[in-house]
Amino acid sequence: MFKKAFATLSALTLIVGLSACSNETDSGSGTDSASPEPSSSTDTSAAETVYKITSDSVYAPFEFEESGSYVGIDIEILAKIAEIEGFKYEMTNPGFDAAIQAVAAGQADGVIAGMSITEPRKDTYDFSDPYYNAGITIGMKKGSEGSVTAYGDLKDKKIGAKIATTSESWCEENKATYGFAECVGFEDGVPMYDSLENGGIDALLDDSPIIGYAISQGRELVMPIDSIEAVAGLGFAVKRGENADLLTKFNSGLAKIKADGSYLEILKKYNAESGAVD
Repeated sequence: MFKKAFATLSALTLIVGLSACSNETDSGSGTDSASPEPSSSTDTSAAETVYKITSDSVYAPFEFEESGSYVGIDIEILAKIAEIEGFKYEMTNPGFDAAIQAVAAGQADGVIAGMSITEPRKDTYDFSDPYYNAGITIGMKKGSEGSVTAYGDLKDKKIGAKIATTSESWCEENKATYGFAECVGFEDGVPMYDSLENGGIDALLDDSPIIGYAISQGRELVMPIDSIEAVAGLGFAVKRGENADLLTKFNSGLAKIKADGSYLEILKKYNAESGAVD
């Protein structure tokens, strides 16, 4: 995940059992959020299908809450694609882990949540073409980094990572190599970044655009290590073998918004052009 993580993760923003954070429902492409929530793909009329889409809750700049509504790269990309392709959807933002589990369990049709496209995940999900490229790195509280310039300098340190993300997997896989004292899991980004600020953890692993956005929003953070690890594309996902029509619509719409320039406009709005996919 690159995700994906935090309300600036202040926003950084950009997940847990459909129970965590917010269960507020947003609508896309003109869907009325007050209408009954569909169970998976539900026909609301003889001619119309409303897809149920899940997402993270605090993973800026991909998704985060602002003035009572969810905004961010994922939110805007999906809305633009739905508009162009002419489909309707309802969105919930339960948190990353809950969002992907809802799709795996057949309780939702698709997920867009800064989700890295990985081989293990392909056993459970079918992915769209990548809509963003991201990689993980270390974030530390400004002034606490000392002489840290490589992962080996974090020996005996507590490293935070969001549960069920690429960051958590990478931390566990490399814990012995670099001598990390502990990989501490967090359900979402807000408590993770707060823990860093309060000294509960020494550093955190997160997608580089997430940490960068947090810094741009005033978080007192630094990225002391130059290297970016586990670089992967982020993708929209459906349960493996299901909702092929929705996946086709997403890919078609993604190609169109790249061609008309609106894709890059969305990324520029969140200072995230560096991860643009051609």
